[in-house]
Amino acid sequence: MGEKKGIELPIRKRGQIIKTFYTEKYDVSFGALEDLVSISDKVKDVNGIPAVLDIVRDLLLDVFIDMTKDDVRLASMNDIYTVIGELSTYAFSGLNGGKGN
Repeated sequence: MGEKKGIELPIRKRGQIIKTFYTEKYDVSFGALEDLVSISDKVKDVNGIPAVLDIVRDLLLDVFIDMTKDDVRLASMNDIYTVIGELSTYAFSGLNGGKGN
């Protein structure tokens, strides 16, 4: 089996996956990259947490075209962390000429 290229985010309700969002093609904008970088600073201050939630929600809605705000509310934080990690790796590898670390 070939390795999947892309990112997926399952949406669960009461522990059961009710739908899965998947994208093979995604383009992280410069603004989204700035937002990803700013997350670590914002999380250090409890007053910055609402801004982080807005950034993450907007990023997910941008990456997964058919996703709604209600879908984001049902998404598992563990799954969201995985997606953010994959997006960050992708975005920063682009800054490094696609060479990874």
